[in-house]
Amino acid sequence: MTTKPERLSSFSESLVPERRIISARTASRIGWLVLVYMLAVILWGAYVRASGSGAGCGNHWPLCNGEVIPTSPQKQMLIEFTHRVTSGLALISVFALLYLTWRATLRRAWARVAAVLSVVLMLNEALLGALLVLLQHVGKDQSASRAVFLSLHLATLCC
Repeated sequence: MTTKPERLSSFSESLVPERRIISARTASRIGWLVLVYMLAVILWGAYVRASGSGAGCGNHWPLCNGEVIPTSPQKQMLIEFTHRVTSGLALISVFALLYLTWRATLRRAWARVAAVLSVVLMLNEALLGALLVLLQHVGKDQSASRAVFLSLHLATLCC
């Protein structure tokens, strides 16, 4: 017959995922790094908008003027292409954070909910960014529909 402390320790061990690849603390640190990176991507996106470089890659998405990597880049093209690359890396980092969070935390942990919401909001941002480009609502476009897209873009950031 097992003693009470052994029962408790085996019960608490059963709550921890067997194949944890990192600790919750490490996942938290990675989460903060992803957040800082995301803020940098947002600031770079603001620079893209302020510099009028949103049409730097034309109306091609995800390609840049029909090319995976631009062969003869101009200043505005480099600014927009850099934003696309950093945004793509941000999307990958949020998916990686979701995976790490899932592996480092227990069921029903708030961190899991936050990680899922991060992925949903990032996918929404990617869709809005793609639609802005494909519908040619970049550069000097002053249409009402562009204002709607930009408002949705900003609303996602506020979440």
